[in-house]
Amino acid sequence: MERTTELVKLFMKGKLGTFPISVLRVRAGLRLMNDYRLSFFTPKMTRDYSEVVIRSSHSFPSSPCESSLDAADRYLAAVKAVGKYEIYLCHFLRDEGTVRSFLLKNPLLNKGSKTTYKSIYKALCETLDLLAAHYDAEDRKKAV
Repeated sequence: MERTTELVKLFMKGKLGTFPISVLRVRAGLRLMNDYRLSFFTPKMTRDYSEVVIRSSHSFPSSPCESSLDAADRYLAAVKAVGKYEIYLCHFLRDEGTVRSFLLKNPLLNKGSKTTYKSIYKALCETLDLLAAHYDAEDRKKAV
């Protein structure tokens, strides 16, 4: 049985807005999570730029390592695109945390009031909107 991610649970509960914007938000979040998993990201990973390889757009990566480095680059660009909302991106998407665990890790927020939960959902939706806009811009660059 496949485990459902916290992002999908929030989508199914209707916490990410209404259709069609909620679908775009989930799609962007899942895309980021996929890039994170494919990248095998660790803080010490670097890319060797000593040899530049030019490929056509229809070719496949020459090695699994190259595709994981590309995924790491996409992940880091997405993190940079969300700016001040990085904490939400890291907690909910990368670490797949819950709203309750977010409140426990960040005790300066109210203790479980409805307005606190609503503000977290709002910030998460804004994060996903920025992420969706980033991925849309990246897709448009590739299409040109």
